[in-house]
Amino acid sequence: MQDSPWLTTAQAATYLCAGAPSTVRGWVRLGRLVPDGRMGTGGSWLFRRATLDAFARRCAHPTQPPDDAPATSSATGSRDA
Repeated sequence: MQDSPWLTTAQAATYLCAGAPSTVRGWVRLGRLVPDGRMGTGGSWLFRRATLDAFARRCAHPTQPPDDAPATSSATGSRDA
């Protein structure tokens, strides 16, 4: 990747190991990832590395379990029946 502070959607996908730019666009559409700008009118979203790093940290250490996650007891780590 270049030394530019801006990464396109495709570059962001590579940087985050997301597989495809459509994954990044999906995160933007769902409000999980907020782009830092846009290239032209209707062009590619632009991201700063710091934004992507913060997003990756949030994904690696979510503050809440997903709604469909099984409940666990914090003291024992066992699943509630």
